Amino acid sequence: MVGRAGQVRALLDAVASTPAVVLVEGEAGIGKTRLLRETLGPAVPRAARGRPAVLYGICRPLREPFPYGPLFDVLRALRGHVPAGLSPVCGALAPYLPELSEELPDVPGPLPDGAADRHRVFRAVREVLAALGPAVLVVEDLHWADDGTRDLLRFLADDPPPRLVVLLSHRRAAPGVRGAHPLGRDYRTAPGVSSLRLLLEPLDAGAVGEFAAGLTGVDVAPSLARALCERTGGVPYVLEEVVHALGPAGLAERAGRPGAGPLQALPVPVLLREAMEDRLAELSPPAVALAHAAAVLQVPSSAGVLAAVAGQEPGAAPGALREILLAGVLLASGDDTYGFRHPLAQQAVYEAVLPPDRSVLHRRAREVLGALDDPPHRRLAHHARRSGDLGDWWRCAGEAAEVARARGDTAVAVELLEELLSGPAPDPAGRTWHAVRLSRLAVFGLAHQRSAALLRRVLDDGTLEEAARGEIRLNLGLLLNNQAGNQEQGRRDTELAATELARHRPALAARAMAGLAMPGWGDHPRTVYEAWMDRAEALLPRMPGERALHAAVRGNRLSLRVSVGDPGAVDDALSLFGAGTESGTGTAGGDGEGGTGAGAGRGRTGGEGGGAAERPGTAERRELARTCGNLMDAASWIGRDREAERFRREGVRLISQEGEPFLGGIIDGTVLRAEWHRGAWDGLDARARRVLRSAEGATGIEADAHLVLALLALAGGRWEESGAHLGAAALADPANASAPLLAAAAGSAIRLALLRDEPHDALAEADRIAVRLRRKDVWAWAAEAAPMMLVAWLRAGRRGDAERFAAEFAAGTDGRDTPLADASLLVCRALLARASDPAAASALFLEAAERYGALPRPYPAARATEAGLRCGPPLAGAGERLAGVTEVYERLGATHDAARCRSVLRAAGTAPASRRGRRGYGSGLSPREEEVARLASDGRTNREIAEVLFLSPRTVEQHVARALRKVGARDRSQLADRLRGAVPPQPSDRSRGGAGPPGER
Repeated sequence: MVGRAGQVRALLDAVASTPAVVLVEGEAGIGKTRLLRETLGPAVPRAARGRPAVLYGICRPLREPFPYGPLFDVLRALRGHVPAGLSPVCGALAPYLPELSEELPDVPGPLPDGAADRHRVFRAVREVLAALGPAVLVVEDLHWADDGTRDLLRFLADDPPPRLVVLLSHRRAAPGVRGAHPLGRDYRTAPGVSSLRLLLEPLDAGAVGEFAAGLTGVDVAPSLARALCERTGGVPYVLEEVVHALGPAGLAERAGRPGAGPLQALPVPVLLREAMEDRLAELSPPAVALAHAAAVLQVPSSAGVLAAVAGQEPGAAPGALREILLAGVLLASGDDTYGFRHPLAQQAVYEAVLPPDRSVLHRRAREVLGALDDPPHRRLAHHARRSGDLGDWWRCAGEAAEVARARGDTAVAVELLEELLSGPAPDPAGRTWHAVRLSRLAVFGLAHQRSAALLRRVLDDGTLEEAARGEIRLNLGLLLNNQAGNQEQGRRDTELAATELARHRPALAARAMAGLAMPGWGDHPRTVYEAWMDRAEALLPRMPGERALHAAVRGNRLSLRVSVGDPGAVDDALSLFGAGTESGTGTAGGDGEGGTGAGAGRGRTGGEGGGAAERPGTAERRELARTCGNLMDAASWIGRDREAERFRREGVRLISQEGEPFLGGIIDGTVLRAEWHRGAWDGLDARARRVLRSAEGATGIEADAHLVLALLALAGGRWEESGAHLGAAALADPANASAPLLAAAAGSAIRLALLRDEPHDALAEADRIAVRLRRKDVWAWAAEAAPMMLVAWLRAGRRGDAERFAAEFAAGTDGRDTPLADASLLVCRALLARASDPAAASALFLEAAERYGALPRPYPAARATEAGLRCGPPLAGAGERLAGVTEVYERLGATHDAARCRSVLRAAGTAPASRRGRRGYGSGLSPREEEVARLASDGRTNREIAEVLFLSPRTVEQHVARALRKVGARDRSQLADRLRGAVPPQPSDRSRGGAGPPGER
């Protein structure tokens, strides 16, 4: 019952308050029957075990319905369960219900008055229902009921038996509109009778996504959920038919594609098509003509526009319009605007129009809409194409794309240009121009698959001029790198573009070179990136007026300097924005060829290839916004977290002026990592999943979300889930992964392998990332991997490898601005010293903890503190300090780490009281029960849970039993369902092995 929790509660409350009359109201397919059946359960002829009898009757759409038929069907189902001791009046039912004649009293004598005979039947029905005891009488589809049935139900509703609930469902042609009560306009609830009128509304986009995911098991992105909601109007029956037509594979295929376009090819559900045909058959020809015009226009339109497209005189339209409104074919959607309930209804009517008539209507729509003061350019292009006039379509679509671009609606502009390039081209030169425009705009959007394929097809055209080819290739390379995550191909395209552009477009060549200078892109040595940067800067004096170009190259140089820990680079970057970083004024101004900038360590190199004149400052603001995102990312990887937050604030301010989705997305992904680092874990899992759904295939943004989800799962002891997210973040495709993110993922993967007692996997991962880090020669990025690399080598007896890497790490960060690496290096030195000098190792661990805490990064600070307290000679107050570390873990939500510390404290006889205090939790889960319940719902055995939480299997068994009892679950599978929402279940995983020595877990 997705999206119906409130209605279910209201219905259950009403059923519990007898006597009651309940009306469930809504349009066809809205889910009235499902609500009733799933809330009340199957029919039950007699009350038992505190559950009332539940009796179902249905009004059928018969041409001549049998009087009282639905009620007699209800009573007929009582065969073998008719209550004993009924009064003689109940015998009046025997002639109508011969199946019950042996259970009913004798038939009473005839009455001279037909009205009196009818009243006796009514009394008999009421008495049988009263004799059942607690009962719910459900009569569905009251809109099909005959007058006799309505009268009988009105009789019951006016004076229901004390323990009866009369529950009726009813459909209205106009959804969401309350009209007269179906029992009569003068119906009033009798004193002492509870009353509820429940109106079922369509599902919203969130519920639509949940509904579709529940049917198929496919995670539905918000954009696809919105498209499904728009397509189906949120009507559950229509939605279910569409989802079944797509199937899990079709839904998964469209999961990363925004908009409703991919859904338009789906056929109209048969029942919906037949329903629309039936309604049209009852209309007059003028009304049908208006309905056809509305179907061609697609969107809600005024009465005047509908009449003009239908070819009618304005004075003739009101009568026909009233007719189709009353029939429920169209709905009033605003002041003098009328349209279909949902696009599938429109499609059903549109497909009923003969093709020659459609062309006429489209031409008429093109003329009518084109004469408006503010013509809808995109709709003009649609009608021109559907009318068969390709030349007019080419012109209108080009104009519509330019209008959308000027208004800042990049997604619409990209979609229109994609349509132009995928269709026939009356003008080859115009096709090249549109391809250039598409390449410039596509790098600012999230969707990329179709644009990349079309641009590749254009590049395969041997007739393109070299300058145009170079610009298209440049932007395609940036698109592949940023959104598609295909860094290898993206870099090849960008390098080739730099060569193609050098002769004719030096400004764009400089942009390509600046993009190639981002060290996170590819696995080249640092010197290669610095050489590209030098080449880009060497071209700048030739173009002193290109302010956007200068901003792009300057921003990329700063990002490169910050990434490698160049002293003073962060301060120079802050000065770039002046007071704007704090006050929000910022730097702007100037035109240029566009905004093809470049990314920081992660390779965010997107931007517009240029050539188009923009309003003053737009191109430069885009470059500054991108620079802020890149600087935030670079500063975060080296541990300059406070400065990263300042770059974030300035970037958000600039992005809000431009409204480009990808620019906002690159900051959103880095924000997730920033929240992880500073310990803002509460709700972080849900936020990461939202970013993951909204990224829609933009792999760089998705990688951040996957990494954070992996880290949360690792800290929570959910090994298998963590491994899956680490693979999706970087490890499954390291060649196309951002270098610093790959290093962070590798460090976590090594820890995970050690926890699972898989030392060979840990060694392999350590060796792999060591090769990448040495080749890159950007040693700041080793900070999140180096400690676990050393642990893996030391455990395997490869101390020489550990010492060599630590020495390289120290040399590579010596004299550089890399505070995170400085703290990490202290941990590495502590690990090397621990075997020979535990006291020195303890001091190094504790010094590292102070460095981490100053960043601030509370989780590695707590882990370093724990390692320092546990590896050396007993320190004064060590037990109290370790208890404090345990509280930090608990506050963060690091379940596994907190459990490890509690186990150590218990073994030492110094286990602290729960920070929440000892109290009774009643029917609620205690914190420990919640931890155990979540792991149990993941499918873990008691022994596996015991290993994660450092408990005995017997203790886990007791916690599981209490959790099952408190949430009312029969087994662990049902436990997952009960916990959904309060304690979101995660994919099943399996724990193998326990924790290693301090500082290694």
